[in-house]
Amino acid sequence: MLYYFNKQVMGTYPLIIAQFNLQGHPGPSEHWSLVAMADKNNAFVFEISGNSSNFKFNPHHLPHFGRNQSLRGGCQVGTVQAESMEWMEDRLSELAIVYNDPNFDCQTWVLIAINTLRQADTTGVAITLTDEAKIREEMELEKQRWDDGDDTVEDRLF
Repeated sequence: MLYYFNKQVMGTYPLIIAQFNLQGHPGPSEHWSLVAMADKNNAFVFEISGNSSNFKFNPHHLPHFGRNQSLRGGCQVGTVQAESMEWMEDRLSELAIVYNDPNFDCQTWVLIAINTLRQADTTGVAITLTDEAKIREEMELEKQRWDDGDDTVEDRLF
């Protein structure tokens, strides 16, 4: 279980799909993570890591998120209340991971995660975007913004 914000610090945080550049990877050229952002540089990351034979759920705090050299922006898909972070981590840890399947990767997992959260019965997580085509279109626009030196989602949100 991750250490979350002090319980006195309440609030609602943007929930984004962040994309990170991958070098020399045989699959997609971007790694996707589901990220709850307290501010531009204080983020909690929910992702699977590894490769198709040993993926594992890997929740972690990422300080200096906005300064990560491989970050290529992302797409806001909802919000999460601070007091719902532990519930969200527990729910995401229960998602099935498929091994040795070329059709399953970090991007697939994130799409399953946001759909699962949207269908969940909780008031602390609000998923507003699950349409895969719209998400992929926004992710492409974000890469172009990053290439052009424009603001990406973490800049626009804070």
